[in-house]
Amino acid sequence: APSLEVATEAEKESAVAQAKAQGIDTGTVSVNPSLIQGWRARSGSVLVDRSAKQALVDLYQKITN
Repeated sequence: APSLEVATEAEKESAVAQAKAQGIDTGTVSVNPSLIQGWRARSGSVLVDRSAKQALVDLYQKITN
């Protein structure tokens, strides 16, 4: 079943809409305190990661490549 993790309660509505736009429609939303900011959605083997950590990893990869 599709799932969605958010960093804070305040991000739930926005994250649900953004995940739906990415093709992941879920009613299961949980708060994950290990996320600093943003959200992660999973449906089967598809993961959409819009967390702050992923943004930093992407930035690092762009700088070092």
